[in-house]
Amino acid sequence: MYLITALVLVIVSKKSFDENPTSLVTDTIHHPIWNFPFPAVTICSFNKISKTKAIKTAHSIMYSRKAPKKPRHVSACGFQTSLEAIVDTKSEDYFSSDTLAYGNTVFIHSSYDYPDWRLQSYVVGVQIMALIGTNPSLTHSMPDIRSLSIHKRKCYFRDEFPLKNFQFYTYQNCLTECRMNLAEEYCGCIPLIYINDYDSGVPSYRICSISDLQCLNEHKRLIRSSMPRKKTEEENRSSDFVWEAQDYPCKCLPDCEFVDYVFEASQGTLTRNFSNNNQKNLYGDIALINHSVVRVYFNDLVGTRNRRNVTYNWQTYLAFYGGILGLLVGFSFISAIEFIYFFTVKLWIDIWKGCKTSENQGGKAGLIISNSAYHVKPRRGLKNKIENVGNERQKWFLN
Repeated sequence: MYLITALVLVIVSKKSFDENPTSLVTDTIHHPIWNFPFPAVTICSFNKISKTKAIKTAHSIMYSRKAPKKPRHVSACGFQTSLEAIVDTKSEDYFSSDTLAYGNTVFIHSSYDYPDWRLQSYVVGVQIMALIGTNPSLTHSMPDIRSLSIHKRKCYFRDEFPLKNFQFYTYQNCLTECRMNLAEEYCGCIPLIYINDYDSGVPSYRICSISDLQCLNEHKRLIRSSMPRKKTEEENRSSDFVWEAQDYPCKCLPDCEFVDYVFEASQGTLTRNFSNNNQKNLYGDIALINHSVVRVYFNDLVGTRNRRNVTYNWQTYLAFYGGILGLLVGFSFISAIEFIYFFTVKLWIDIWKGCKTSENQGGKAGLIISNSAYHVKPRRGLKNKIENVGNERQKWFLN
């Protein structure tokens, strides 16, 4: 009964280990800010089509697929040490906007991620001073994470899944390339906003034109979904959807190592009227009429560092299973050694001794027979003599 219970517990625990092979813990919340790469800042205007440059720009825009060799690092915090950008809204050049306003969208993201609508963003209007303070969070993986299969750890390292249009793998880049491939599959082209490789002098994809908009709109739900190509049923939306490794869109898996930026933003009206003498000439002769200023900086001198571990290794298995077997059936490491000893070494020794004893007993049996044959007559003669002596004494006593 105890043995069956122990086996059941071992099987249940093994299943639990396989379902949760890794764990994520917080190393420290005071990791020096110098160790965090400064976030990339992408500013996009609400205006989607420039009235003066629409035709000229449509055929000449190129995007570089080359990522920065190494992002910049800073050792200070506060808005005085920020990355500062002056944005000209150019409201008079608006021709087609997706919102009922003038302004720009600011994206804060990793330097290796391609910016699109799914990233966290902040809206900056006209004549606005926007202060965006970021709190970075770094997640790194221990070396033994690589020893796990991708199916178990459910994440990719930067060099494990090569992408056609990006130098480094990130989950965001993988989804972007997936949407590009879907657009080309459904409509034979990719939208202008995506990367088009011009390294060979010839674009890798055909840029979609106005005639392709109807096709893109028909497949918009499948292309821009958080799960590209997958159709989500209405009746399943009320329940939690759990992704398995094989269910991820386009085989894209999360990053094993990444930096996440959570930001806090505040803003005020941009004006020189109440600035001191040092700041009145800060932006030179710019009129600051249709302009906005965006400042991005680190909020603190420290950030959060998370560590991804292998939850269970061979030491954990040894301690856990040994504890169960020792508690229920009295099994221990010494018992295992004794088990091996008695069924290997001891068994061989006993067999060897048995064979040796059989050989010895076979030799002694012959000697015993010969000795017994030799001593038969002396023993019988001695018996006759004793009987004779006894008879003579008996006769003497009677006389």
